[in-house]
Amino acid sequence: AGRRFENHVDVGTGTGRMLELFSGQCDNGMGVDLSREMLHVARAKLSEAGLASRFVRQADASALPVEDGAADLVTLHQVLHYLEDPEDALRECVRVLAPGGLLLVVDFDQHRHEALRREHHHKHLGFPPARITSWLEGAGLTLKKLTALEPQDIEGGLTVLIWAAQKPDAEPV
Repeated sequence: AGRRFENHVDVGTGTGRMLELFSGQCDNGMGVDLSREMLHVARAKLSEAGLASRFVRQADASALPVEDGAADLVTLHQVLHYLEDPEDALRECVRVLAPGGLLLVVDFDQHRHEALRREHHHKHLGFPPARITSWLEGAGLTLKKLTALEPQDIEGGLTVLIWAAQKPDAEPV
């Protein structure tokens, strides 16, 4: 049994898959995406899955429509490599994170697949693990766990990294 979360914000939600995956652990969930098309897909999928307490909004990753400290779970699943300024987006995720809240970042390890830049609009060819770790720590989070998912026998498959970082609990006054 994992931890329960009250408010989940999924940044760059795409089809809303993370909102679905975490729906058993989270009371509420909001997905944010810049793409209108993706938001239509996400709405349809969430509706099909019967997740009435989940909704999606159009917004930029570096300007989330969420109050400071309002989310105790923020997920960024395969989003950072599309962003012009990934560090800025991480800082914005930290802003909306509640004390003690968890930020999960999933992205590719550094790689050399230039085709992803050309064909899929990736702005970054993955990230060295230490870079994201230093951005998270620079934004005031504590890295709890870094997991590498090795490619499963895929020719030239990419390693996926998962950073789990926590915002410190409020300082006692």
